[in-house]
Amino acid sequence: MSSRNFKSKSRKIIFYSAVPFFNTWPRKWKFDTFKNYGFDIELWSMEKFFFKQEDINNASSGSKEYLYNDMFINKFKDFKELEKKVSQLKKNDILFIISRGKLNDFNFDNPDLDIFNKHNIKYVCQHPIPYVTFSSIFFKIKYFFRHLRRYLFNYKNLPYLIVGSGRLARKQVFKTYRKNFKYKSVPFFDVLWDEEEPIIDKEYIVYVDETADISPDAFLFQTPHPVKNIDEFYKNLNDLFYKIERWSNLKIVIATSGKYHYKLNPFHNRTIIYKKTSNLIKYSKFVIGHCSTALAQAIVDYKPLFLFKDEMFTKTKNKKIENHGKLFGINSIWTKKITKKKFEEHMIVNDDQYNKIINEYYRENGVEGNFVDNLVSALR
Repeated sequence: MSSRNFKSKSRKIIFYSAVPFFNTWPRKWKFDTFKNYGFDIELWSMEKFFFKQEDINNASSGSKEYLYNDMFINKFKDFKELEKKVSQLKKNDILFIISRGKLNDFNFDNPDLDIFNKHNIKYVCQHPIPYVTFSSIFFKIKYFFRHLRRYLFNYKNLPYLIVGSGRLARKQVFKTYRKNFKYKSVPFFDVLWDEEEPIIDKEYIVYVDETADISPDAFLFQTPHPVKNIDEFYKNLNDLFYKIERWSNLKIVIATSGKYHYKLNPFHNRTIIYKKTSNLIKYSKFVIGHCSTALAQAIVDYKPLFLFKDEMFTKTKNKKIENHGKLFGINSIWTKKITKKKFEEHMIVNDDQYNKIINEYYRENGVEGNFVDNLVSALR
């Protein structure tokens, strides 16, 4: 589907979030692309209400480019300001809820949904990642009760459209929402579905960096930093890299999101490439990582995938990596316990397993194209 096929009058779409707009969001959602389909774009945020500016500044302190500033963002200090803006919307305007943040935890007090429903706003909800990995049985039980609570008290959530990725998302959505709505199955937004020119024109291995030096989420949500000793972690990681490079006779390239810009290269002068993770995974020989959502690209492109735990990660982080591996049908490995035999075993891809994962979580069988094209077709 091409943007040239749409010739209707311009409509407004508002992307609404209760958490800050960091630069990774617009790149993944391709906000500028929606203009090619005849939409005027606005960004609305409730970050001033839910977060301290100090925490936002700390979360984005690793890179001056991490906070999104390519478009103006309407930042509301309270729900009165939000309602004033909502009351000015036209009948055909669409509000897309990217994240409700802490509002997802509320039972009856849903001021944003109250406002949208009061003014008969056409709003869209998303269900993009249908899987959840747990760091302990406590969090698994907590999630179960949270999901049950969301089902029982979900009567205020009245979207006209819900979008989700994979077969499991469809199943979960129809169990959770009980009102009339349209459902659109779309490809996962954090995957490069279309072909594009490779950045590197020779064979290489890619490591998907998760930035040990700084954790934006730790600052933003007041959670522990996932790396206990940064220097020791990099030592373990580089020791691992040398082994893998020797066994494969290939060089490792570092793919990083841009949430942190390295003043000094901690990867022993290996090439660091920013904001091109999907492309680097797509055209790599195989992939090394931990538990980033970007690793979905490795599954979609049938790449051998190595998920590494490390002694310098917190117990919670290592458990998350382990569960991520179980999700993919891959055994996670400790950085210090890699052997040539384990390396060779991990180089074998089970296509049937990958096909099942793609259908379950990333692109349902029968769905074609990319995220933006499918979403726009549902919004029309």
